[in-house]
Amino acid sequence: MKIRQQAENFFGWIGRTSAQHPWYYVAIALLLVLSSLWQMQYMQVDTTTEGFLKKNDPAIIVFDAFKEEFGRDEQFIIAVESDHVFSQKFMQQFIALHKKLATEVPYTDEVTSLYNARDIHGDDEGDLVVEDFLETLPKGRAAWELKKQKALQHQLYRNGFISTDGTLANIYLRPTVNYPETNSKTGDVEYKTLAEPQLHEMVLSIRHVISEFPELAPHVHVAGTPVLTEELSEYLVRDMAVFIILALGVIGLILFVIFRRLVSVIMPLLVVMTALLSTMAIMSATGQPIQMPTVILPSFILSVGVGDSIHLLSMFFNYLSEGHNKEKALEKALVHSGLPVFFTSITTAAGLFSFGGGEILPVANLGIFGAIGVMAAFVYTIVLLPALIMLFPVKPPVLKQHKKHSLIDHFINFSVSFVKQWPKAIVLTGAIFTAVCIYIASLLHFSHDPMKWLPTSSVGRQAIEFVASKINGTVPVEVIIDTGKVDGVKDPVFMRNLDDSVAWLKQYHTSRVVTGKILSITDMLKETNQALFDNDEKYYVIPERRDLIAQEFLMLETSGADDLFRLVDHNYQKARVTVLTPWQDALYFGDYVKGLEKGLQQQFSGMATVHVTGIVPMLAKTLRAIMYA
Repeated sequence: MKIRQQAENFFGWIGRTSAQHPWYYVAIALLLVLSSLWQMQYMQVDTTTEGFLKKNDPAIIVFDAFKEEFGRDEQFIIAVESDHVFSQKFMQQFIALHKKLATEVPYTDEVTSLYNARDIHGDDEGDLVVEDFLETLPKGRAAWELKKQKALQHQLYRNGFISTDGTLANIYLRPTVNYPETNSKTGDVEYKTLAEPQLHEMVLSIRHVISEFPELAPHVHVAGTPVLTEELSEYLVRDMAVFIILALGVIGLILFVIFRRLVSVIMPLLVVMTALLSTMAIMSATGQPIQMPTVILPSFILSVGVGDSIHLLSMFFNYLSEGHNKEKALEKALVHSGLPVFFTSITTAAGLFSFGGGEILPVANLGIFGAIGVMAAFVYTIVLLPALIMLFPVKPPVLKQHKKHSLIDHFINFSVSFVKQWPKAIVLTGAIFTAVCIYIASLLHFSHDPMKWLPTSSVGRQAIEFVASKINGTVPVEVIIDTGKVDGVKDPVFMRNLDDSVAWLKQYHTSRVVTGKILSITDMLKETNQALFDNDEKYYVIPERRDLIAQEFLMLETSGADDLFRLVDHNYQKARVTVLTPWQDALYFGDYVKGLEKGLQQQFSGMATVHVTGIVPMLAKTLRAIMYA
């Protein structure tokens, strides 16, 4: 009882000091608002798949290590549609587009297409030649037809640089992992990780470059996971602004209906907006981005936080109507409602905070910053709202001798009477309704498909779906096979084992996910071996001796095979295998990745370690974490 009395005295003291020095509290609140607005310029938006996992998650650590060594696995796909891909006129424009993208789009690591795709073959003197596929454009219809046939039969080009029906030519633009930035104070060059603002800049630049080719532009589709990320970011920011406006409108309308005076609408809205700004500023200061699940955070804080103001204003107007002046009415209102509102806020915050330990980052952030927002709303309600009440012209309600009952009063009276008359029927009906709801809820299924978060009218979604219909495999599963020793990849036993694994992967599938395309060092090595034996197809095999493998790798290095070290590391210790799959709901990726990893681990048991990473495993891990959280 003593603690309760002390708490009520404390809230009463806040009421008195707020009434006596309202400008102090308003000035402090204004300072916090300005600080929050300044901090919010650093707020980040993150709609990437890996953004759902915490930075210290083992999957993120493996993925970051992969990107540092081999580059980003995500690429922009600039797909150009034409019935005459293999023609002089089209290819001249296509190559011009390729070159302009490579020189004008910032943060670009690599641009590849049919123009500079590797073409390994032997010349008339038996020497190895590594050149660009369209280094020299063919002359004449017959020569172009030969190029077309070679492209459609080539393991690397088909279903990648060119669609299987030959009507879609693709330019792959790979963003860099880190980019240099000069420190304005020290002048030192610092390397920063590419993030959403840079991807946005790349998208704008790509669109601008495409617009400079009026004949190609209507037939160009910009796809790839970075486009999905960009589109989601645009819709997220737009939706959050709409949600905030709608929430403020609905809350304002309800406040006006309850209190029937404009000032009682303005003051609570100022309080909850201040709490929201403070919460978002803390979120920004701690480096936590806005993500798809946390887009509801502002609306949640507004709708939950305004309840504190309603409690306090209701009691204030009640005491004001009894004849107390504003200062005394405030003190008594805070004494009466301060402690109940505090316990309401702290229990809500505690429930939300329990989500903070979740494996999914946005879910954890929703819990943590939701709790912070609820408590911020409570603090501003008991500190800022009384000060605003003293500064705003608030008149006592007009008392009526014969007060009419409102619709709410009539409804409550009816409910009480109805419950007394039919208690058993109400319980039975409730039990039946609950059982029906449980059955319907059991029909729900888990899903994690960022593509479906976009409306069907989204240009990015339409482009991604169109390219996916032409190319069977746009989403990568990255496999790193580590021999554990320098030059371990040059071991012929390892290479033949890797070749067998690639053959198995090409056939591997589950009931819902199929393998679309495989990229590995084995194809490059077999192309080289075939080229050294007069381009004879029977020599499209892995060399049997270690020294021959080492010699062919050396020849590739000295001949300028640009993508060699995209497929192996510089020490020839690790081999990279990229498994491209069609886009699918993450629900179906789990079994696919699990079976793939298990099969490869068995294949390389005792010989090498296998690590699976990339967008697909991230999607699968995210859904699994959500399901079992």
